[in-house]
Amino acid sequence: MIIQVLFWLCFVALLHTYVLYPWVTWALTEMKRSDHLPVQHGSSSPFVSVVVAFHNEPAILAHKMRNLAQLDYPEGAIEILLGSNGSSDRSCEIVRSCGLERVRLIAAGKESARRCTWRFSAAIIHEWLTRTAG
Repeated sequence: MIIQVLFWLCFVALLHTYVLYPWVTWALTEMKRSDHLPVQHGSSSPFVSVVVAFHNEPAILAHKMRNLAQLDYPEGAIEILLGSNGSSDRSCEIVRSCGLERVRLIAAGKESARRCTWRFSAAIIHEWLTRTAG
């Protein structure tokens, strides 16, 4: 008797895991998808910060700056924060010459990665607090 109960409990658990749960998840997704509205730009768009940390990556950075310039998001609702961990090449000059108003460079000296991360985080938090304080 115990073996039969154990068998059926295991069977139901496997059925739930491999059949019922995926089916219910799919059904709920399909129902929600029909209510999906496109993103509307305007005052209802949330403020977004894009954070990019880099170290000696001029080739990748040039491509990333072109990509960030093409973002389709309201101008006042996005900021792009780029942090350099003591880059010794021309990476910081690429960021400065990009000409995007919403890009802010936080360049650290020859510090440890942990110290640079803390400095970058503190700058972001300070910016966020001053923005929310009004």
